Amino acid sequence: MKVQGINNTVSFKANKMPLNEAKYLNSRLLQAQTADIFCHTSTDEDAFSSAVMMYEYLADMGKTPRILCSDKKENLGFDKKQFNIITYENFPDDTKKADIALCLDFSQKERIRGKALDYLEEFSDDDILCMDHHYTETPVTDNCVIIEEPHKNAPDIKTAKNMYIDSSAKSATSVIFRFFEALGIKMSKRQQLAAYCGMMDDMNKNGYVKINNGGVVSTNKKLDEDKNAKEVYDNLDQSLSEEEKRDVICHLDVFANLSEEEKNFRKRLYDRIQLNDNSKMAYVVIAPDDCEWINLGGDNNITSKILRDFRVRVLEHKNPDEFLDEDEIERLDKVQMAAVFYPDYKTGRYRISVHSNKDYAGQMIEYNRDNYCKNLTAGGHKNRAGGSMAGLDEEKCRMWVDNFVNSSEKIAYRV
Repeated sequence: MKVQGINNTVSFKANKMPLNEAKYLNSRLLQAQTADIFCHTSTDEDAFSSAVMMYEYLADMGKTPRILCSDKKENLGFDKKQFNIITYENFPDDTKKADIALCLDFSQKERIRGKALDYLEEFSDDDILCMDHHYTETPVTDNCVIIEEPHKNAPDIKTAKNMYIDSSAKSATSVIFRFFEALGIKMSKRQQLAAYCGMMDDMNKNGYVKINNGGVVSTNKKLDEDKNAKEVYDNLDQSLSEEEKRDVICHLDVFANLSEEEKNFRKRLYDRIQLNDNSKMAYVVIAPDDCEWINLGGDNNITSKILRDFRVRVLEHKNPDEFLDEDEIERLDKVQMAAVFYPDYKTGRYRISVHSNKDYAGQMIEYNRDNYCKNLTAGGHKNRAGGSMAGLDEEKCRMWVDNFVNSSEKIAYRV
C-alpha cells in the first residue's frame, strides 16, 4: 500500500487520532505476522466494513489476516474466500491462535460469546488491540484510551495504549479512517467503499443521514453541526463516484424490496406497542414462538432493519408519519425510549434492541444490572443499545422483559 498524504480539499480539524497512538497501533500490527480481526456477534455493516478496511491494509503489508464474524452474507462484500473468514456459527475447535487480536466496532467481551469469546480470552491483554466508537466502562483490557468529547485537534496522549475508543465518532469505519489519516495512508477504492458503507449505515441508524425509499440520501443539520462526522462524510462523498455511492446505498436500502409478508409485519408492529407505567418507554414483545417472526426467518438483515426503523419512528413520533396516525402520536407524547424484545433462533438467545434520548437506555441497563441481573449481557451506545439472555424459555423471557420495563420506571429521566 502506498503511503502518502490524502489529496482532497477537506481541511481536517476535528477528532484526529493522536499520531503517537496511530503509530503505536500500527507498529504493534506490523510486528505480527498473523492477525485475527474480531467483529462483534450479529455483525453489522459497520463492523464488517471496518474489518475489510483493516484486512486489506494488513494483507498489503505482507501479513496474514483473518476476519472473525457472524455469518452475515448480506453485509457488503461478504466473501469467505476473499477475506479468509471464520464465522462464529461454525467456529472450529482447533483454530490456531494468531499473533495478535484486533477488535473492531466493539470493546466489551459481552459483545461476543461462545467459542469466539473463549478464543479471544486465549490472547493475553497485551496482544489484544482495538479501535471502536462505543463508550464503555468495561473494556476488554484496561490498556485503553477513551475519547468522549469532540476536539479540534488531536489530544495529547502521553502514553499510547492498545485500545483506542473515540466515542464521539459515528462509526467504527470513521475511527479507522482517522487511523489511516494520521499515518498519511491513502485508502484504496475498496477501503473507501467499505468506509462509506459502514459510515452511512451507522449514521442512518443515528439520524445523521436518511436513506429514503429508492436509495435517495438526505442529510440534515445534525450532520452539519458534527464536525468530526461531517469531515469524514465530505471526504468519502467526494472520493467516490455517484455510481459507486448509489451501489452502496441501494445495498443498504432494504425497504425498497420488501415482500408482502415483510410489509405486513412492519405495519403490524405499530399495533403491538405497549407503554410502561410512566409512558416514557414504548416497547414491543415478540414471543419465542411468534409464528409470523418464525415465518420471516427470525433475526436477519431485513427484519433487523425493520425493527430499527420502527424504534426510530416511535422514539421521534413525528407528524406526519406513514405508520403513525395523530392518535398514536399523541399516545406516544411522553416516550423517550423505544425497545423491541425478540428471539434469535440462530444463537438460541432472547434479545432487546433499544433507542433512547438523554442516555435513557444506558441508565436502564445499569439499573437492571445493579438491581436484577448482575451478569446482564448488554451494552452499546448510551442511547442505542442492546442485550441478550441465553435460552428461549417463555417464562424466563417474560421475566427478563419485566426486568427491563421495571428498570425503565425506576430511573429518573434527565430532561
